[in-house]
Amino acid sequence: MSATISKTQILTWINESLDLNITKLETLGPGCVYIQLLDYINETLIKSENRIPLQLVYWTDDILQTENDDSELEMFKRRNLRMIKNYKIAGKEEMTANYKLFQKWLLQMNINKKVLMDRLMQCKFQTNLEFCQWFYKYINSLANDKGFADIFDFISYAKQNNLYNATERRYSVSSSGNTTSSSTRTSMHESIGSRRSSILPKRNTSSRTSSKPAKTERTESLNTIEDDSLRTIKRKYENIIQTINTERQLYFDKLRCLELLVLSIQENNNLSENPELSQMLNHVLKILYDNDNFSQNQTEDLNNIIDEEVKKTDLNEINSKEIRMLSIDDNELF
Repeated sequence: MSATISKTQILTWINESLDLNITKLETLGPGCVYIQLLDYINETLIKSENRIPLQLVYWTDDILQTENDDSELEMFKRRNLRMIKNYKIAGKEEMTANYKLFQKWLLQMNINKKVLMDRLMQCKFQTNLEFCQWFYKYINSLANDKGFADIFDFISYAKQNNLYNATERRYSVSSSGNTTSSSTRTSMHESIGSRRSSILPKRNTSSRTSSKPAKTERTESLNTIEDDSLRTIKRKYENIIQTINTERQLYFDKLRCLELLVLSIQENNNLSENPELSQMLNHVLKILYDNDNFSQNQTEDLNNIIDEEVKKTDLNEINSKEIRMLSIDDNELF
């Protein structure tokens, strides 16, 4: 395999793996395709018991419009996916959620790769090309370890043995059954309604007059008071929502800054010489990337680890020796 992997090779690999027809690497920036590529190797090459929750992924129209038309797979497309309406203008929080999920599963699958989500989310060609080249090489090495000539040899084998159905994985989750049952209920109500209309006699409405009685002044006054009250309530809740969104963004920025700090420490320091620091950083990242609620037992375990490290620390030794500061690149925080 050549050292440089071309755009054509990358697009062929992605489209063959996920049954898509993507033509631009820039459309990969929102991260949804990267998550499903990770799901592909998790289901086929690694064969982990834990499955990536693809129902949490935010998709874009640019990706879904490239799906191959297959009448046999239309049943899987009944479910409404999470969507980013216009990722080129908005959708930063949704794309960030995608990369949080992606980074979390990289850690769970023991894949040592720092994802520069801020750069990838800009949807630039070169950034996504470089990331795809790394991803391609990684999966190709997994295929070689399994005895396959290259990545395309494994894709051919996976298709022949039906190891992965990309469309089914995108759409087929537990909530898909709700759509089917709701459509069934709708059709049943429609049939009952049509049956009633055919049995019940029609009412004679010709004697009715089309004109409505005029509203009294009292009724109009009451309606005006009610409208003013509703407008007041609306403004009140709009202010509450704005306050909540402001606080949400504040804490989101704080968590993002903390994440960049941890990643910077990992990158700029030799953690093999300091396993305690490495363990602590991994715990912090696990908390940041975990979508589930952080249980009380996990909190107690983390507190116990911190207490043990504090007990090991000799304050006299710290005061007597020069402490080497951690190397942190401030540019990565802003």
